[in-house]
Amino acid sequence: MVKIVESRHVPLPLVKELLNKLETIIGDNPIVSRAREHAHIFSKCDSQRAVKAMRELQEAGFTEFAASMLVSIVPKTFDEAKAILGDVDGGYSDEFIKKALSILDKYCGEEKH
Repeated sequence: MVKIVESRHVPLPLVKELLNKLETIIGDNPIVSRAREHAHIFSKCDSQRAVKAMRELQEAGFTEFAASMLVSIVPKTFDEAKAILGDVDGGYSDEFIKKALSILDKYCGEEKH
C-alpha cells in the first residue's frame, strides 16, 4: 500500500518536470500520459523560474495554494488575476494582485520561456 507522507500545491511547470522525470517508472499509463500532455501544453514558465516565482509570491504574502494557481495560469491582466484569485484565502487586495502580476512578469513573462 502507498503511504502519502507529504502533500503540496504544485504549479504546472513543476508537474511537467516531475512527470517527465518519472516517465520510465510510471510507464504507459493513459491517465498520466494525459496529465503530462496537459502540463506540457499549458505550462507558461520553466520549472526553475516557477520555483522562484512561487517563493517570491509566498514571501509577498500569498499562500502556497494561491501562488501555485497564479504560476500555473500566469494571468496577464489585473482583471484576469482578480478573477482567478476571487475569494481564495478570503481575497487579496488590489495591491497584492498588482504585486503578483509584477512577480509573474519577472519570472514567467513572454520572453522567459
